Amino acid sequence: MTLMVAAGFLIIGAIFWGIPIADSIGRYASNFYTGGDWFRKPPPSYSTAEGLVASGHYAEALQAYAKIAEDHPEEIRPHLKTMDILITKMRTPQAAADSYSVALAKIKGVRNRAKFAVMARNDFSKHIQFD
Repeated sequence: MTLMVAAGFLIIGAIFWGIPIADSIGRYASNFYTGGDWFRKPPPSYSTAEGLVASGHYAEALQAYAKIAEDHPEEIRPHLKTMDILITKMRTPQAAADSYSVALAKIKGVRNRAKFAVMARNDFSKHIQFD
């Protein structure tokens, strides 16, 4: 009789404690495969904007790069590409200088802004006078 009661408690304990423990272990193990429950923003896609540049649609390419910069404020590449189009393709260095100022205000992160400033100065110092 005592053995049956002990077995009953063991079964009840396994149901009440085993399922939550197995669930937490299963969630922890599945995070290795799925990457967890947090949301990861997909990386920016530059193919549309680059295709527009290649086909000579510079105004539309600038809009595409602006959209990428808006969706990914930590990215510096769309701002550099915008300046490149404005200088080399559209031949408007003043617009590129204005774009530089706007980019410094919009780029998220001190390191990203500093990296952008260095890269822009290295790439475009022949065309734009930086402050």
